[in-house]
Amino acid sequence: EANAVAESAQVGILVTTNAQPLLLANCVRSSGQAGLEVSEGAVCSALRCELSANRGHGALVRGAGSRLFLRRSKLCGNRLAGVLIFDRAAATVSGCDLCDGHAAGIEVGAGCSAVLLRNAVRGNGLGASAQFRGRHKVFSDASAAGITIRA
Repeated sequence: EANAVAESAQVGILVTTNAQPLLLANCVRSSGQAGLEVSEGAVCSALRCELSANRGHGALVRGAGSRLFLRRSKLCGNRLAGVLIFDRAAATVSGCDLCDGHAAGIEVGAGCSAVLLRNAVRGNGLGASAQFRGRHKVFSDASAAGITIRA
């Protein structure tokens, strides 16, 4: 709880190999890659975290069985997507502020699933707030103009 990670050479917080942590009020800034990575079947819950100004994604979720529950967090100014979900991973993103990134606020890869609720997605580098690739079961309350779906 309430850890601060700054300027790590690689990933700020790595959750992997079936781990299931609860992260509360952690701050990761200026890491060399993603601020938070959830992979290899891990399930992570993150509440009131800041994942900002990282050289990769704010949060990266990858691999079958990997899942991120991200609530009331701030992901701003990341070089890549605020949240990237790919390689059959899943995420629930709710009540988050995803702003001023250099790519999409939220990107969901083919074969992945996402639940997106009450997020503020603004000022990101791509024209769309969110990108979806392939066929998805996605639930979102974002306006139609803020979401791009690509097959």
